[in-house]
Amino acid sequence: NPFQGTEDSFILAPDADRKKAQPRTEGGPENEMGLPEGSSREVRKVVVFTDIEGFTRYRAERGDKKSYDVLMFHDKLLVKHFEALGGKLVKTIGDSLLAVFDTERDAVLSAVRIQRDLDEYNRRFSQDPLPRVRVGLDGGVVDVLVRHGSPDYLGQVVDRASRILSLAHGGEIYASGVVADAARGRFGEGTEVKITFEDRGRPELKGLGPVQVYQVLWGPR
Repeated sequence: NPFQGTEDSFILAPDADRKKAQPRTEGGPENEMGLPEGSSREVRKVVVFTDIEGFTRYRAERGDKKSYDVLMFHDKLLVKHFEALGGKLVKTIGDSLLAVFDTERDAVLSAVRIQRDLDEYNRRFSQDPLPRVRVGLDGGVVDVLVRHGSPDYLGQVVDRASRILSLAHGGEIYASGVVADAARGRFGEGTEVKITFEDRGRPELKGLGPVQVYQVLWGPR
């Protein structure tokens, strides 16, 4: 098992078996609708965008093999956390991942667990740390378009999540006001960490205008 820890904590072991990733299938309810190629429908989802900070520079410094091993580690860790809380990986774009969730709470908690595991990994294996990950979240109605036999997610919510991601630094999580308002107060005593939302104002997002954003913070209870 390439992971160490509890069911909710997937700490990557340094000697993990770095197997070649299997092709991802786009299963799930949208496919089961039987929509024909080129058709679309609206659904409400919480969109999570992630990317690896400075991955181009990391690859130039460390070489392709090391970088691609790290990328596979990264994908496995994030997808584990997505799926543990009902999220679905939609697609990869270079070192970025796009996932969707049904609830703001699950999307935020998944992002926090990802950052906690990456922090813990880098603390334990500080001699060879993993590059840091940025996360951006937004929620609302998205268009599901069947392209090449698989559902793709499009629309302003996806665009906002991508723009919000660009505000974050490595190790940070930024969320729209929509996500923060819906998730705030949903992390009770059963949640392993205390999660709060710090106001970061209404920055102008390219092509989208000003959007209220919050930084997601976490710490011990």
